[in-house]
Amino acid sequence: MHLEDQKESVIKKILRFIKYHKLFVIVLISFSLFILFIIFNEKGLLSRAKLEKENKELIEEIQKDSLEGLNLDKEINDLKTSDKKIEQVAREKYKMSKKGEKIFQIKVDSGK
Repeated sequence: MHLEDQKESVIKKILRFIKYHKLFVIVLISFSLFILFIIFNEKGLLSRAKLEKENKELIEEIQKDSLEGLNLDKEINDLKTSDKKIEQVAREKYKMSKKGEKIFQIKVDSGK
């Protein structure tokens, strides 16, 4: 019974505070709603953080693709200017060989 009296007393104190400090309570509730709006609306802080993370990932992807493009340009230039590079690609990709050269292929049994 004593616990119920304390709960009731606390509720009465809260209601009394609200009754005598209406302006403060209204300002506090308004400020809280404003903060919640700033954080959770569609252009709020959470959306901004998500978009910034996505932007960072896209910038990293662009940098990676740019580096890959530079490597491909270098390889194209090497193929246009170097006979050794052409020979290397022909041997690796098309399994070509020089006259008189023997190529041994090892076949692995995938059944084991």
